[in-house]
Amino acid sequence: MEDLTHLFSMLVPFGGLADIDVKSGDTVIVAPATGRYGSAAVHLALAMGAHVIAIGRNGPVLKQIASINARVSTVRLTDVVEQDTQMLRKACRGSADAFWDMSPSGAATSSHFTSCMDVLRHGAKVNLEGSVLSGINFGYMDILGRGLTIKGTWMCTPEQTERLIKMVETGVLPLGRKAGMGPVHKFRLEDWEQAWDAAEEKREPGEIVIMP
Repeated sequence: MEDLTHLFSMLVPFGGLADIDVKSGDTVIVAPATGRYGSAAVHLALAMGAHVIAIGRNGPVLKQIASINARVSTVRLTDVVEQDTQMLRKACRGSADAFWDMSPSGAATSSHFTSCMDVLRHGAKVNLEGSVLSGINFGYMDILGRGLTIKGTWMCTPEQTERLIKMVETGVLPLGRKAGMGPVHKFRLEDWEQAWDAAEEKREPGEIVIMP
């Protein structure tokens, strides 16, 4: 039962990955991959058959994510566009088929958007599920010339929720520590304030659960 709590963090990124139709054999960039939702996106993309490029700035967490599966490659961002682009190309073995992003509101000036867009192949798809309010510069003619698709997703549909549950039921999507997921932090109902604080402070992979 405890393992099922990971589904709460998976519902959001699954909506985005499903919307851009991630397929077996695709190379998918996940950014940032070191938080609760980003790490969930890594597991989901793997279950969908993709080669995953997990990127971020937290080296220890990236190392942990890299150990999940041989189909995971990681890139630790340097904020130098040319250097990050070069590392991404190497990790992608040339180019990527998709780019999933869930950047927080303060990431509007992050250079990773440029680096990730630069390594997308012709016809690639981009999914945005973050909370960046404004300030991101996507090249109009670049999107047009390379035939890129940019899709925004808010949460997931009931049909996608059913599909996600079936992936768990059939064993396609393993859950819990044995699958390399973060810990489940449990709190009693009377300790709800501690649970609230933990949810605010903990950004790494894992779940916060209040149990009666």
